[in-house]
Amino acid sequence: MVLTHGHSDHTGSINKVRQMHSVPVYAHPVELPYLEGELPYPRRKKAAETVSSGLTEPLPSNNASELSSIGGLKPYFTPGHSPGHVVFYHEVDQVLLAGDLFTSKKGRLKKPVPMFTANMEEAVQSAEIVSRLRPKRLEVCHGNSVFNPGEQMEAYRKNNS
Repeated sequence: MVLTHGHSDHTGSINKVRQMHSVPVYAHPVELPYLEGELPYPRRKKAAETVSSGLTEPLPSNNASELSSIGGLKPYFTPGHSPGHVVFYHEVDQVLLAGDLFTSKKGRLKKPVPMFTANMEEAVQSAEIVSRLRPKRLEVCHGNSVFNPGEQMEAYRKNNS
């Protein structure tokens, strides 16, 4: 199981899934102290544990700067919505699982929900991963699928700068 980040709306079913399947849970190392309740998420008053301490493992990496593929998904560090947010790219199908890096409406890319985003400027900068990877399809957790999202990046930059 891989997490884009540790906000409670993304971690709420972990225990039920693990009751049915004995699988490891992975998140970016930067995210671990936030989701385990050691640190409060930016813009939050207090720390809150969304995943039991010690349950989540850091995403594997080849070295200090490159995350390793896991289960056919290549993770990319995309901070902003949360300190350790990542997206996962399925290279074979050219699908980017974007978590909360974006929202979408009617197939159009929108910025993440401001109220829950730690650093909007950083999130908008992290969105450049779409220009780099040029996925055919992008999936967000709050909205619908976006097809050929790279074609929207110029307008996204303009609307969010």
